[in-house]
Amino acid sequence: MSRTDPARSVLPPLRRAAAATVIAAGPWLVAVAALALISRTMEPLMGVAAVEDLRLGVVYAVCCASLAAGPIGTIAAGLIRTGIDDGQAMPVTGIFLAAGLLAALCALGLGTAIALLLGIHPIGNLLGLLLLTGAICFLWTSFSVLSALRAHRFLIGAFTLGMTVSVACCILAARHAPTTPDLIWAFSAGVLLCVALALRHVRLRFGLGDRLAPALGLLLGALARQRLLAGGILLGVAAVWIDKWVFWAAPVGASSQAGYRHFADYDAVMFLAHLAVIPAVAAMHMLQEGPIRQALRSVQRDILGGAARMTIRRSVDALVATVRQGILAILFVQATLTLAFMLAAPLLTEAAQLGFNQFLMLRVGLFSTLLYSIVYVCSSILIICDRKAAFLQLQGGLLLLNLLFSILFYLEMGVTAYAFLFANLLVSAMAIILAVDILPQYDFVIFSRAISRRRGWSDSRSAPP
Repeated sequence: MSRTDPARSVLPPLRRAAAATVIAAGPWLVAVAALALISRTMEPLMGVAAVEDLRLGVVYAVCCASLAAGPIGTIAAGLIRTGIDDGQAMPVTGIFLAAGLLAALCALGLGTAIALLLGIHPIGNLLGLLLLTGAICFLWTSFSVLSALRAHRFLIGAFTLGMTVSVACCILAARHAPTTPDLIWAFSAGVLLCVALALRHVRLRFGLGDRLAPALGLLLGALARQRLLAGGILLGVAAVWIDKWVFWAAPVGASSQAGYRHFADYDAVMFLAHLAVIPAVAAMHMLQEGPIRQALRSVQRDILGGAARMTIRRSVDALVATVRQGILAILFVQATLTLAFMLAAPLLTEAAQLGFNQFLMLRVGLFSTLLYSIVYVCSSILIICDRKAAFLQLQGGLLLLNLLFSILFYLEMGVTAYAFLFANLLVSAMAIILAVDILPQYDFVIFSRAISRRRGWSDSRSAPP
């Protein structure tokens, strides 16, 4: 056995895990890098007010970009993956550009409306916010497209290089008495470099293709067909943000020097708590791309090959077992990590310089994210099983409950993380019921999907696995 065998056996899973983490939480990691850099290095140079504007500019950019690029990037990736798996000649580069442009336009429209509503000033802060918003939209889309192409190694390299350039540009800019817009532009440089590298990679593999209009038409058609899925993703993203929006708009919220609304005590705590869900999101992505995908192909081969009913039933039972075992493993690991984070909450509180009330809020927030990971995993099952209407209703329920609980708890107790906790508690119970109910029906779902593929109209009737 050669000396390189251990490395060959270990590196691919590590690459897949790293790629899944970047895909699942890339924009959040961008925000973490930016906020950590800003907090540690820029405050002595720029002052508290300017640094606060810079931090909030990054948060608002990620918020607007996630609302637009989340659903559009997911649908674009599904369109590319389905076309390639079916052996179709897909205009991959055109779809990538169309998705990025469409997401950026939507996010820029939202960002402009928010800036006008809040009165963001001066004009440099507004332009910096819009630039970073558009850049993150393209970054999010590039993650989705590269994931669909299974370019995991390139994805990790491009993201690492881009973030290194962002940090370097900010450090260089800090030497010349920068303003808030200057640092936003400097940080955006690395994000745009990552996008440019992704676009070059796609262009070299698939060429420039035809004009942008046909690719945009394909994307818009896919969005129309998958409107339930896109709507569910949009509602799901909004559900994560809605409690922050309530507290920002409430009288307890504050306005920064540039006009951004925020509530620093709650924002810092929940930002840390949301990072705890990254392992579950990344693990679910790996489960879908690995064991579940292989089991799906086995079932589809049996159905398309005309296998006996008992053979198909055994394949479906194996698929259901794979899903159940994978999900139980994910939730067990997530629960263990959440417990570890809760035990380490005093250390996290001290490192982040949080107060005692924030320490208590952090523990509630961490348990809330454990419940949210259950919602996320069960929602993924609904998508795999082509139950998009149920997925849409589940995410809409989470959004509505989080909104109502945030208002009620604020009126009774003030700012608290219990709203997010109870919203996820109720929705996670509903999600488990839906997921458990759909799994035994998996053979019918796969049979319908396989027959659809055989007839050539699966792209319009069902989601790609």
